Amino acid sequence: GVGEIADTITTMLKDVSKAGLNAILTLVETKNADEQIITMTESVNDRITAAAKFANDAPAIIAIQLPSPLPSLVSAARAASTTLPVLVPVNKGELASMGFPPDRFLFAALDVGASTSVADVASSDSEGDRMKMFYHENIVCIDRSPIEYLDCYRDMPVYVTSGFDLAVDNCINKDDENFEDYGQCNRFDETIGSGWWERHRQSLASRQLFTYSKGLGFSFSGWKLYGDDDDESIGKIDS
Repeated sequence: GVGEIADTITTMLKDVSKAGLNAILTLVETKNADEQIITMTESVNDRITAAAKFANDAPAIIAIQLPSPLPSLVSAARAASTTLPVLVPVNKGELASMGFPPDRFLFAALDVGASTSVADVASSDSEGDRMKMFYHENIVCIDRSPIEYLDCYRDMPVYVTSGFDLAVDNCINKDDENFEDYGQCNRFDETIGSGWWERHRQSLASRQLFTYSKGLGFSFSGWKLYGDDDDESIGKIDS
């Protein structure tokens, strides 16, 4: 029940606090017994307000992430607190069109995953697999444009909250009931020990690192990097 969930979260937050850590409370869409997303505005808004009040009163929670970028959800969170940091989930395509009233405690929570559409993941043969990788390599460098636009002109800082990886398919979800199989997962063994795939995965990693270090001022210490510790080339990306 709801009470049990609250008790569990409270216990976890105590452990988080004891460890000297902080937490971001991520809210998800609620489903009813028939697995249908609850969309009644009043019900959803009331839950968002309650969650924001809970987060605002919990010292270990530093922010909440909303389940969707609906302006009504931001208003519902603000009904509980005007200073609680709120993360609004968006994907790369939504960044340029976001519009919210000025709020210095409002942030974009960006999913940079490259496997969110059919065009991103579909491939049915070896040539298609390689073309897909080449496509992702080429588009990643333009990702910084909407990020810099939003941060500079809309005054809404962006945080990358998910999808920062080398995936160019959704095969991690292949056991899910609703998984769409386009043949994208049938040739993974071909990529193991392949010089071509090793070079292009490193290329994709380097381009991502460059894009987000320039677009967001990120600093990376060990993400996506491999090799011996004494390799002086590790972590260096020329601009």
